[in-house]
Amino acid sequence: MKNIFKFLLSLTLILSLHSCEKPLSTKISEFVSLYNSSTKQVANPVLEDTSAEKTGDKEITIRLYVSIAKDDPQLEMIKVPLAQSIAVALNSEKSINELVEDGVNFKIKVIDKDGQLQYTEIYDKSKFQSLGKIDLNPETGTSTEDLNKILDIYNKNLPQEDPSTGIKITKIEAGNNHDIIYSAEVPDELKEVLKLNNAKTLMKDEMLRQPQIQNIFSSVSELGIDKLRYLYKDKNGNTVSEIVLSKEDIK
Repeated sequence: MKNIFKFLLSLTLILSLHSCEKPLSTKISEFVSLYNSSTKQVANPVLEDTSAEKTGDKEITIRLYVSIAKDDPQLEMIKVPLAQSIAVALNSEKSINELVEDGVNFKIKVIDKDGQLQYTEIYDKSKFQSLGKIDLNPETGTSTEDLNKILDIYNKNLPQEDPSTGIKITKIEAGNNHDIIYSAEVPDELKEVLKLNNAKTLMKDEMLRQPQIQNIFSSVSELGIDKLRYLYKDKNGNTVSEIVLSKEDIK
């Protein structure tokens, strides 16, 4: 899974409007201008670019341009959680709540690497009210509870199966030891293989060669995450193996 924590962290820190007395059109224009000028500086392994545009008297469209091609199976996994995660970040900012209270809708679009629209969702006041809020402020710290609010969005799209191995990621959660825990179900034919003495070493070496692992650490390091734990279980829930990747492993 490629995640967007670093982008969410930046987004919650840069969005701030001053002033309830300004006309709504002015507040919308200020939001669009601030979003477009600030998010250009956000580096993220998932997003190639993002932009905001006023598309109606009370509508703002946010476009998310992802670095994933339309035929990449990861796109199906990422597009809905990506849009929802951005909405949660917006919902956590007081100034955005003011716009929503004034009746402004946010239309979030996910556009693939080839420029084709893959997903659209409109967030009005009622839909924002159904979302949770997060605190991704490095000054106050990010709690395990807040991290799990984001991960729960991804969990709604699980399980996800790796077609090459048959291993299914069934749950992702923030642990209490500066880690993110991936629970995975392994098919019966791999269960005994994973118990072999050198299997864990070989799997860990292969995982560390994957660029997405470095991308994940790059995204979550500012939130205090320094380990990824993969718990491999059989279909009965019995632990078969556990692999821990740390930031030190990729140096």
